[in-house]
Amino acid sequence: MKRLIRVLLFLLVAVLLTGMATGCGKQTEQANQLVDEVNNLALVAEPKLDQADQYLTQATDQLSQGKIDDEKNSLLKAQALIDDIMNDIHIAKDKTDQAAALDISDAYRQYLQAKGRALDEALALNQTARDRTVLLLGDLTMEKPDTLTKLTALDNQSIEQAGRLQAAEDEARTIAQEHSDEIK
Repeated sequence: MKRLIRVLLFLLVAVLLTGMATGCGKQTEQANQLVDEVNNLALVAEPKLDQADQYLTQATDQLSQGKIDDEKNSLLKAQALIDDIMNDIHIAKDKTDQAAALDISDAYRQYLQAKGRALDEALALNQTARDRTVLLLGDLTMEKPDTLTKLTALDNQSIEQAGRLQAAEDEARTIAQEHSDEIK
């Protein structure tokens, strides 16, 4: 699970980093400014992602050591960071949508729309991570018979979401490569 979380956190940072376009369309510069704001959000989110991962790893270790109060504190800290990250993703998604709605080239718009879909998946992925912390907080000692089943379902959901996120990222990358003269 730790490896999956690390991969998912990496994908989120990759999702937040968006390209810039060169002079096609009357509002390209305005779109680029919005993309700059999204990039700044990514820089702010990266340490939060690392810290949330550390707290989730700590919680797993603390559970195995029987340190239930410490596990609870780690999960609560991770949950607070995930909430903050989700807020950052919402803002990034709004800015990406605003940029895509401007008078820009079709290629840049398609690129931003693909990035928007990736951000939607990143948001869903973080919601699943949050659901995981809620589930664990509800059964800190994992004594309820259905907790493991629900955790497995959430892990499978995360894998599917990460696949969709990666597909949207791949689409954006392909558009950027095909229009490298317009999208940096």
